Amino acid sequence: MRKSKLLLIDSITIIIIGIIMLGTSYAWFLATTNTTSSDIVVTTANLGVITYKDGNDILFNNILPGAKTTKTFTISSSQDTTVDGQKYEIKLKILTNTLSPTASNAFVYTLIGTTSPSGGQTINVSDVPVPRESSSIGVGSINKSSTHTYTLSLEFKETSTDQNASQGTSFNGKTEVKPYTLPLLTDAIKKDNNYGISDSLIDFTSSSSNDLGLYYTDGTGLSYTEDNHTVYYFRGKVLNNHLKFGKDAFGRDMYWRIIRIDEGGNIKLIYNGTSPTSTGIDSSIGVSAFNSAFDKNAHVGYMYGTPGSTTYQNEHENLVDSRIKTFIDTWYEANLLDEEAYISKDTTFCNDRSISYGNGINNNSTDYKAYERIYMTKHPDFKCPQINDNFSVSKGNKKLKYPVGLITADETGFAGSNDKDNKDYYLYTGEYYWTLTPFFFVNNTASIFQINHLGAVFAISAGDSRHGVRPVIGLNYDTTWSKGDGTQNSPYEIIIK
Repeated sequence: MRKSKLLLIDSITIIIIGIIMLGTSYAWFLATTNTTSSDIVVTTANLGVITYKDGNDILFNNILPGAKTTKTFTISSSQDTTVDGQKYEIKLKILTNTLSPTASNAFVYTLIGTTSPSGGQTINVSDVPVPRESSSIGVGSINKSSTHTYTLSLEFKETSTDQNASQGTSFNGKTEVKPYTLPLLTDAIKKDNNYGISDSLIDFTSSSSNDLGLYYTDGTGLSYTEDNHTVYYFRGKVLNNHLKFGKDAFGRDMYWRIIRIDEGGNIKLIYNGTSPTSTGIDSSIGVSAFNSAFDKNAHVGYMYGTPGSTTYQNEHENLVDSRIKTFIDTWYEANLLDEEAYISKDTTFCNDRSISYGNGINNNSTDYKAYERIYMTKHPDFKCPQINDNFSVSKGNKKLKYPVGLITADETGFAGSNDKDNKDYYLYTGEYYWTLTPFFFVNNTASIFQINHLGAVFAISAGDSRHGVRPVIGLNYDTTWSKGDGTQNSPYEIIIK
């Protein structure tokens, strides 16, 4: 009898546990969609009346594969307030989106537009992956006395594969209709590259031959950024990071390659010559030594203090311009002063003189921190460890006269370099050129990282005057795109006012 009771209790326990587990599973598979319960009506001066049926908020929680939600809205122009062909833009404004990074492009939107009476052009797209951040769905145009009706559907498609990685995710966003204005350059870059790829799975110990595209730091990998802000960067043999900006002293167009969108939203560029097809020495502004002397630790500096000092502070104080800084500043004065309104004074250039071994004084043997990051652990970093080394006009150490510098060895690592030969990334030119990053001081010689003629990151004496100089600038975060898709035949161009 006692044994029967025990068996009965065990059976009940198993049933209860099963019910709990079933309830827990069902709770995830029960998708919920929340929208506001009343219409939102917006009257605009240019477009007329915009009506969002049941509001414009979209909220998904605990999203089930196969779940779908639909929003309807109209744009009704009038005879008096609208001109024929008035352009408008429909945006998907995203507040929270934890589904897209795990959905493998199965979380998509479809927009279907109709017009009554016929007038203007509606936007129609289908099964577009929902991006991680706010983006433009498209641009339409409306004529006088017309109504455009839209149905926007968001769907998490069933893929017949394991979709458990999306368990517990959510989406919170809204639709937005506004008169069309030209997009920011940063928005055009992101949209042309499907808003990037997470860099969490990149193996920085190998070259970029298998990595290609625009990547973003998502905080889960080994990419470190200032204040943990997201950085977008190009990596590998990309073909769509070309940009045309400015004219040199001889009236020739200047071409650049986009390195990254930095923590402040500025667009960092590296000079690439006066032709979109420039290679070798033609992708530099000339050759220069990094410093005229190289026999003290001070000479690893873009600016430096008193060589042979007895303290680190005096050795590396920013008092004297390096030879390469003078060379770059002189070029900037002759070629870019007329374009300064578009060049960010907030852009920073890290001449990282932090130390991993030694004391950085006089002619004492010293390994600088990037030697450890780039050569040993192979973990490049966007953060600049010391304010004294973070060169800028208006941020960091505020020691620059002009907002121009050089690429860092870490930025070349994100782009695809390491200590192995690599011709399969966009920074390869077939020639040696300088970075801004100290390597070490050994055998009475200050050494700086370079990219060599085979595409590998490499150390060379700061006094070697045979190597190329490729200036780096940052365009303002609010720079407006004009035309182009970043390809060699159609480089990005910006609005010049």
